[in-house]
Amino acid sequence: MSYKYDVAISYQNEIEDKAAKIAGCLCKENLQVFFAPERQLEILSENLYEVLYDTYKNQSLIRLLLVSDLYLTSEWTQLEKRVSQAEKTSDMKRRIVVDYTTNQELPKDLKQLVYIDGNKLYEDEIASLVSRRVKDLKNEDGERREPEKEILIQNKIIQNNYGTINNKTVNIGNNVHLGDINF
Repeated sequence: MSYKYDVAISYQNEIEDKAAKIAGCLCKENLQVFFAPERQLEILSENLYEVLYDTYKNQSLIRLLLVSDLYLTSEWTQLEKRVSQAEKTSDMKRRIVVDYTTNQELPKDLKQLVYIDGNKLYEDEIASLVSRRVKDLKNEDGERREPEKEILIQNKIIQNNYGTINNKTVNIGNNVHLGDINF
């Protein structure tokens, strides 16, 4: 399935600086990020409730919930949290919860599957974990991976995802070529 955004970030204003740093790191890794301050013109001209619902439910591969103390009481973040709740286990894999709370324990439903303690990591470390998760999920969905290369020089076999070279025989897909091979 194709998504408009690789990551949609949900957060409360008290930690907007952390959210902005994470969004910046994710963008540097060429990921498409929904970060509300950067999309204000886009979302203000629409019905905000519908835009947020559609963004978190249908348009984002990963829903990144940056949960702070105020996050658990805000109307908008509660909408984003509800929408990111999963009906199926496969959808739950698409949610990452980062705990920035200081005075309270997260509800059980936020600690399921992918959970990170944000008070113990820097924003670039969190972004790196999220980026890795995006790549893993894209690979699970069958998107093309970079070729894995394996070189066994002692046996004169060179292999990658495209084919095998063994002595003077080259197998690439269904094609076999015989002849001299020079490196």
